[in-house]
Amino acid sequence: MNVLSLNLDKLKNTFQNILLLRNDVTKAKDQINLKIEHLKLSYQELSKHTTKKSLLFSLDSFFFQYKLFSLELENMNKTRILLNNRMYCDYYKLYMLITMYIQDNADDLSAEEQEFRTYPVYKDLEPFQEYNLEDIKNMHSDIMKFVNYLYECYEKNHENIVNYNKKSRIGFSISNMLNTLEHENSILNQQMTLYVNYLSFFHISQTKHLKNLLDRLRKFDTDIEENVNGDHAYSVDDVEDAEPLRKFDIAEVDNQIHSETIIQQCDNIPDIDQTSNVEDVSKTFVKSEDKPTTEKKTKPEDKPIIEKKTKPEDKPTTEKKTKPEDKPTTEQKTKVENKPATEKKTKPEDKPTTEQKTKPDNKNNSDNKSKQK
Repeated sequence: MNVLSLNLDKLKNTFQNILLLRNDVTKAKDQINLKIEHLKLSYQELSKHTTKKSLLFSLDSFFFQYKLFSLELENMNKTRILLNNRMYCDYYKLYMLITMYIQDNADDLSAEEQEFRTYPVYKDLEPFQEYNLEDIKNMHSDIMKFVNYLYECYEKNHENIVNYNKKSRIGFSISNMLNTLEHENSILNQQMTLYVNYLSFFHISQTKHLKNLLDRLRKFDTDIEENVNGDHAYSVDDVEDAEPLRKFDIAEVDNQIHSETIIQQCDNIPDIDQTSNVEDVSKTFVKSEDKPTTEKKTKPEDKPIIEKKTKPEDKPTTEKKTKPEDKPTTEQKTKVENKPATEKKTKPEDKPTTEQKTKPDNKNNSDNKSKQK
């Protein structure tokens, strides 16, 4: 019990330090905000009494400095709100875990008399919502109270286990029951230790983040003071003579620009489906004047006249290659149905000339008789 009381006292002290850090952060933010508002008013006063364009041009730098300070303070303020929101998130979720555990084990823990307060539900989708500081304090206090209550239950169970055998006088027969009670009580102890470690981590992380933010705000306040209170007018004499920090390689820079250009062009290329038409792809990427000549020859009007007049089933392959002026007169007069069947089976290299192929059906029988004699 002494160890737990020391741990809980340590957690109480660290939580008080966290609250003090939150207060210091808020004060530093408000102080910087007043200084920036003073810069804004000064700029407005100078602008009212200035009509020359050259003087207004000179005041642009002053206005830019004010905008730069405002933007940096705005970012720091968002960080502050985010940290406060996260603090409420940590305590709210831990509070819900502890209360659910106690309610689920109310019979073993005798938690009928425990009171559970209701707090605003934390919204994960609103990380910049600010919650009430009093709710954070009360929630942390309830967590500490429930952790202390769990430890009291653990101590009470341990005493019952030690005294159980003495009161019952049964002996070793209840060893398994005592082991079971020890196991359940050790689970309670581990659960309580887990909650304490959760709370300890929250305190450490919150302290670290708030200290970093406070250091940033104080440094920012110092920069504003140095900028506003400076009475030196800078000129070319204040520019230091310095060598270039790095000598750039022109070829390296050109290659980098070229590679970035290629990447941008690749990003602009549309995706092509495997099932897309080849003609549609060619229309997308190829201009009409850049198309190859093979596409032009595939048009119907550019096809040779021989392909129009000849049909594949009517003429053999050799007839397509022969020119009209080389064909004999007898070949034109012959009909397809009078051609012998052997002409279809013969190969192109074995076929005789067209004059040998075309034997007219109207030859004189006298010639055949003369050959036989």
